[in-house]
Amino acid sequence: VLSITIRYAMTVVPGLFYGAILWWAKKESEVESSQIPSPKFQRFWVVCICLSLFFTFTSNPNRTFYFLVPDSVQPWVYVPAHQQWQHVSQMRPLLAKIPDDASVAATTYIIPHLSSRRAILRFPRMQFRNDAREVEKVEYIIVDLWRLNRYRVAFKSDRQRLEKIVPRIEELYNSGEYGITGFRDGVVLMEKGVVSNLDAVGGWENFEEGVRRQESGDRMKKEEEGVQ
Repeated sequence: VLSITIRYAMTVVPGLFYGAILWWAKKESEVESSQIPSPKFQRFWVVCICLSLFFTFTSNPNRTFYFLVPDSVQPWVYVPAHQQWQHVSQMRPLLAKIPDDASVAATTYIIPHLSSRRAILRFPRMQFRNDAREVEKVEYIIVDLWRLNRYRVAFKSDRQRLEKIVPRIEELYNSGEYGITGFRDGVVLMEKGVVSNLDAVGGWENFEEGVRRQESGDRMKKEEEGVQ
């Protein structure tokens, strides 16, 4: 995936900075010899910059300002910073169980925490081609269902991902190919070829049942609105 919003290749960052330095070094002599813009033109650019900052902030790109700006007003969706931090603190012990050299499939917002690994995919993708050009499946899967469930009421994309991911996890668990080894605050950790942890399975099943009830309630609500 080449989208800059979901790609976290740390090796690219130094190149971007170095490119900016080279560009500025080349342009510096031109800037020194050029005429200073008129005050009217400077004021125009100040207004443009202010408008750009205003619309950038209010549009909340990629939910960057989630702790200040609600993600949705109708329906209301706002997750304050302290709730996000609490959720991350629950997720970190599961991340710590994944070895540094293991291949992983994860949901979008967990990928930055694992970006230093050699093989990482965005779930539900699970297969990759290793250095020997052989196709294999990831060793670990970690999925943040809490986030998708919180935002599903306002964002169709999150709702669709949740509806796709939940059955996929159940399928992998029932097949015995992956075992559920951890579950905390809506975050599921699965490992290939191991026996599931019963406490983690219980947490997953309770969460899955809650999601099913919510989906059923949403369908009934839509049907009632259609009748009216």
